[in-house]
Amino acid sequence: MKEFSTNTIFKRKKDLLSSRMDQDTVMMHPLSGKYFSLNPVATSIWEMLEVPLTFDKIVENLLTEFDVTIVVCQNETNKFLQTLIEKDIIEIQG
Repeated sequence: MKEFSTNTIFKRKKDLLSSRMDQDTVMMHPLSGKYFSLNPVATSIWEMLEVPLTFDKIVENLLTEFDVTIVVCQNETNKFLQTLIEKDIIEIQG
């Protein structure tokens, strides 16, 4: 799996529809017709990406919001962002 540099900037793709349901988020990719469900941590990342953010800033925000070690946070965030890129939900800016 690719590891992102600390200053890699991520942003949402504009063509996705999303709605918050309690602590989770449900999203639809209109071009593919696929639905996605995000848990509370993934929802937090999705909401952060309303504006372009670096990998470091995403991790920093998560560390203040959730009780997790920095290594676990970096690894899990990296995996999740990779999945979002593969599913054409976010993109790397620049």
